[in-house]
Amino acid sequence: MGSDGDAPESTIVSFNSRPAQELLPVELLGSLKFIPPEFLDLEHNEHALFSYFQDLGGTGELSNMEVNRYWRVEPENPDQVIARYTDARHSPAIIERNLGRGKVVVLTTGIDAQGWSQLLYARWSYLAFADQLTRYLIRTRANRTNYLAGEVAIYQWPATATTPESFLLRTPDLKQLPIEVKQGAHQVSIPDTRIVGHYELIDNSSNITRSSSGFSMNVNPAESNFRPISNQELDQILGAERYSMTRDMEGLKRTIRTGRLGVEIFPILVTLLLAVFCLEHFTANYFYEIDQPSEESTS
Repeated sequence: MGSDGDAPESTIVSFNSRPAQELLPVELLGSLKFIPPEFLDLEHNEHALFSYFQDLGGTGELSNMEVNRYWRVEPENPDQVIARYTDARHSPAIIERNLGRGKVVVLTTGIDAQGWSQLLYARWSYLAFADQLTRYLIRTRANRTNYLAGEVAIYQWPATATTPESFLLRTPDLKQLPIEVKQGAHQVSIPDTRIVGHYELIDNSSNITRSSSGFSMNVNPAESNFRPISNQELDQILGAERYSMTRDMEGLKRTIRTGRLGVEIFPILVTLLLAVFCLEHFTANYFYEIDQPSEESTS
């Protein structure tokens, strides 16, 4: 709800008429100003509309934008208030109402930056809010568009949409796989996602209107972690003294060559034979020197 133009009374009469009240969750009481400006009170707001912001750690600049004017309203039911302002009255800011299979949501200030509020200048926060509000109105959650290869991908269609009978999945390796939708299901699961790349999911129920969605499978970020591993981590993973380390390329080549070809035993064997020969020679000389005095004394 935005500008009341030059005739706020006519706006009130129009919005409070019977046809409008069958649609709207509030009754308009009047257009007022905040002096000084107030803000949207979104801190600790656990409503489903703001669940996306909770995952991001907060609503960002959206709750810091000034609101100068607003419509004072009387909600049909206090439980329908999604968010309020930071004024002393805690005036309703966002109110909802179920209407058939859909919803009606009223924002009691304007976003046209013509003296009503600065919400339009909340940059990404406002864009995210508009996106989440649209998804909330059509009763669909924000489907994930990025997964790690091997994760089960899930796609949920809007509650207001006709339940699809089947989908056609186009995989990165140029295959087309049919996916049947179980009766009464509200989503489909795609478990075979080992190939990295973009997947396209096409509603195959009708040849006239074929809506599509998509998601991507990505490599695990851990595979791109080039931080050097410490000796303590190696001991925990491989066990102490069960591995060898090389510091340069030549050392790595020698280690690989040794592992493939083994260690030549000939030099070791020759050294061992030489040691035995020297030991035998030393032993023979030792006993020969002992026998010499005995022979001289006998003669």
